[in-house]
Amino acid sequence: MSHILIVDQILHRRKVHHRLIKMIEPDIKVEEFDEPHEALDWIQTHSTDLMVLAMQMRGMDASYFISTLQKSHPSLCPPSLVLSQDEDRIMRLRAFETGAVDHMSIPVDPDEFILRTRRLLSLHHHVKRLTIRVQELEKELELLAAALNARDKREIQKCLMRMVEDYDPEPISVIEKTKEIVVDGIATIH
Repeated sequence: MSHILIVDQILHRRKVHHRLIKMIEPDIKVEEFDEPHEALDWIQTHSTDLMVLAMQMRGMDASYFISTLQKSHPSLCPPSLVLSQDEDRIMRLRAFETGAVDHMSIPVDPDEFILRTRRLLSLHHHVKRLTIRVQELEKELELLAAALNARDKREIQKCLMRMVEDYDPEPISVIEKTKEIVVDGIATIH
């Protein structure tokens, strides 16, 4: 089940966006806040899959909201869809620079809002699954590396044991054995 956070000081817009999100999937949980500071506090202890943020909020804008969340808890920062007036071009660019994933102009086209929200949720869920798989593979790799290290140590110990067993304390006999091998090798060549 997905969890979406809406932060917008205008109640009517929050309700419209809430209703549109529920059209995607009825069991999506939607949390609404008109105060961005309350939303930042809430997100510290709750899992969120997507944030729908008004560009202009009380006391901060969407860029500041996103950058604050990224600085304090980078792993908690889900993708964000920022909503603003068309004339907010500089603000939109700033939002993208700080990590916004998508933007729509207010008022939103309902069909487009639903499609973009569904796509962002799907992408976020894929990223979460890939992140879990990467963590699983890292653990498997650590176990394999440990097993290889243990096997390598056993192989080195076996080689050392063979060397000790083959060790001849009399250097003369080693030289004689080497000489025999070389002479026999030369004799077989001719």
